[in-house]
Amino acid sequence: MKGRERRRDMFSLAGWLFADLFIVLAIIFVASTAMRLPPENALTPTPTVSKPVSLNPQPIDISVKMDVKRLLANDPITSSEIEMRVREQLSQQNATQLTAGLVLTFGGGTQDGKIAHAINALLSKMGGIFGSRTVYEDYIDLQALFGTAVIRIFVYR
Repeated sequence: MKGRERRRDMFSLAGWLFADLFIVLAIIFVASTAMRLPPENALTPTPTVSKPVSLNPQPIDISVKMDVKRLLANDPITSSEIEMRVREQLSQQNATQLTAGLVLTFGGGTQDGKIAHAINALLSKMGGIFGSRTVYEDYIDLQALFGTAVIRIFVYR
């Protein structure tokens, strides 16, 4: 009987030894990964508070009259006249220092949105309040006169 007890003791000691070894290895692993210091030249982050960006719900409306045939033919004189009228009306409304977020252009007549599309193409190249993040949408206003357009500009607050 004593021989059997020694075998049982030896196997139980081997199990405890394996468990102790596993705990020691786990402690070494945790200590080696958790004790890293940041490098000396690491920058500490500083929180910055920025105000949320949103569009002003009150749009700036601009009305433009043009020669549609010349506009659709990419006539540079017609393009510069439209740009001049837009800049003029923006300065009258003290909107030259703002940034446009959304531009809805309503072309008068039945030209399948070609008028609004041509005007939006001009506005996107114009610069000023029309930036690279400005979104342009073309619409048709069937009640408006042919050769007119209403540009509704929503600016960032």
